Amino acid sequence: MKIIYFLLVLGLINCSTVPSVVYDLWYNYEYSLQKDLYHDFTYYAFRIQTNYLGFMDFEIKILESEYQEFKIWVHEYNYLPDIKSINSNHKSEGYLTGSGSYNEDKYKVYSYSFQAYQKNSYFSIELEVPNYNSFSYMMVRVNSDKYYYSKIKDLNFNTDYPIDTEKFTGNNKRIPYLYQIFIRIGVFDDDEMEIQLTTHQAYDKNTAFKVDVCQYENKPNEEQVYYGNKAAISQTYLQNTSEEGGKYHYPFTTGKGIKYLSISIINQLSDLDYLYIYIYSKKGLAAAIIAVIVIVPAVIIGAAVYLILKKLGICK
Repeated sequence: MKIIYFLLVLGLINCSTVPSVVYDLWYNYEYSLQKDLYHDFTYYAFRIQTNYLGFMDFEIKILESEYQEFKIWVHEYNYLPDIKSINSNHKSEGYLTGSGSYNEDKYKVYSYSFQAYQKNSYFSIELEVPNYNSFSYMMVRVNSDKYYYSKIKDLNFNTDYPIDTEKFTGNNKRIPYLYQIFIRIGVFDDDEMEIQLTTHQAYDKNTAFKVDVCQYENKPNEEQVYYGNKAAISQTYLQNTSEEGGKYHYPFTTGKGIKYLSISIINQLSDLDYLYIYIYSKKGLAAAIIAVIVIVPAVIIGAAVYLILKKLGICK
């Protein structure tokens, strides 16, 4: 009998004309309506705290062949809205029209732009999903990657990484002023490291960038990377030691037991047409040199032995 009541209640929820629960979102993180949020509602309500003034995109990612028209409303608040507050504004103004679409892997992403007018305000986002059961795949996210906050980049040390400026289509393909780049990287503990940045022009060596590093004993999740939560060691405003124009070096040392870093880099200059990132690891470089010294000769010797044995008819 309890199961029957539950199904009846769930059916009433799905048939409701207003959202019945609100979900919190993070920037640039994908949520599956099938898995993460569990229910096949007709209406969804989301909320997100904004950390900057300006634009962001609410995006829906689905198979292109399954596209149907979506209806979306947004409202800005100076407090954290609960579902009652959101429903009191249900479908009142705030209606968004699509701002474009683009391909991502085998999927199609549909974007709906909106703007924050108050820093540290909150937005509610209401999504009406037509004929939910016709979708085999659906992700939602708030994308700020081309406006202010980058997606989290999982990088390797001692590897070149130029920032792709093509995504900044609304900014003449330049990295915006105060744009924040977020990096997650696996590291060695007790290691001497350095974040190296290169631009096309020389700027003030002390104020060009704000570079923060958070050190973790385990791999940090998205919330930890974006907000620096629960870090074992936090280092803010690293000092640039380079005297060469257009180059900025920020040295630091990892602590004992540290396995991961989250790195935040903020462009405090102006709109940039180029930014190159290189994360140096002393232990990583030493390991690579040892690998070359040991592995390369072993490969050469192995190849030579094989050729000799082949010539003798032992190997075919």
